[in-house]
Amino acid sequence: LGRGVQQRSAGGRAAEHHRAQAAEVRRGTQHVVGPSLALTPFDRERGDHIVFEEPVSGLAPSRVPQLGRDPAADWAKYNRQYWQDHYEDFLWFFLGQCFPEPHSTKPIEDAVGWGLETTGAVLAAEYDSADPDRRTLEQWCARITSPMLVIHGTDDRISPLRRSELLAELTGGELVVIDGGGHIPLARDPVQVNLLIHEFTERVRPTPAPSRQHWARWEPVAAPGAVHQLPDRARARPA
Repeated sequence: LGRGVQQRSAGGRAAEHHRAQAAEVRRGTQHVVGPSLALTPFDRERGDHIVFEEPVSGLAPSRVPQLGRDPAADWAKYNRQYWQDHYEDFLWFFLGQCFPEPHSTKPIEDAVGWGLETTGAVLAAEYDSADPDRRTLEQWCARITSPMLVIHGTDDRISPLRRSELLAELTGGELVVIDGGGHIPLARDPVQVNLLIHEFTERVRPTPAPSRQHWARWEPVAAPGAVHQLPDRARARPA
């Protein structure tokens, strides 16, 4: 019983946090650094359609399996009850938003398959966890001392570009913007992303220290009848 009360309390706090976030989205004041309980919509229109805790109905199946595009009103599927009742349809909708680039049928199908390895109930439970606040996120970013590369697509419909801009600013990282790229460029444009990562690592990796070896020019003359062995000083050894 105590555990059930605790879970309901966490769910209530999550719902309250989500409603506050949705209001901020509509006002245009949503903070965009780091993870958030609610999806950070790309624009206010999407934010107006998300009602996370209250059941929704009357939504048509996703058009993505038939190579179509879903309307903005289908962001209402970003909903706790819809995940549990129509999880696969939500995956088709959401991953269609993740891959807005033309000719993305294969990555969408692959991602739906991976998404079906869990359930809508698990997704809803994960969203009951509390999120770090802005100050905590900024402190985490300040602790990063390694070089950072941030890659973001201009057509990302899940996370706004401003989120990556702030991440790069707070960490001193390097931001690369992919024109026309969606939310998962490493899956949609793996060659381009791999080249970006390779070029970045080549620039920031430490230069190895030069090595030096010593060799003896002449071998010592062995005494008559002695077994000849190369002395230690004549063997290669690091400086």
